[in-house]
Amino acid sequence: MNRQIPRACAGFGLIELLISLLVFSVAMLGLARLQLLATRYCHSAYLYSVAANQGRTLANDKRAGLQDMSGWQAANQRLLPQGYGTVGDTAVVLTWMDPKPRRLQLPGGSDDAG
Repeated sequence: MNRQIPRACAGFGLIELLISLLVFSVAMLGLARLQLLATRYCHSAYLYSVAANQGRTLANDKRAGLQDMSGWQAANQRLLPQGYGTVGDTAVVLTWMDPKPRRLQLPGGSDDAG
């Protein structure tokens, strides 16, 4: 049986295929961008938790009378990108780069009665 495709419909399947391929490609680029952002936010949350842990470590060491500021600063620089900590009168402040500067202030400075 010889079926003839009307001339007006010829090539219609190819156009549909190309359009669906374009839509699929845009969707895949969107998913790749979403994965990149999720990875970036997870790393940022990780660095924030490391900074919080470092601040609590120093506050607890100060309460116990075990202050090792040079070791604490070395750990900040090792664990956080461009990490640096300062101790004020009432707070411990940590700063780091992620990719813009971040700052975390925790209670537990030198006047903290604990």
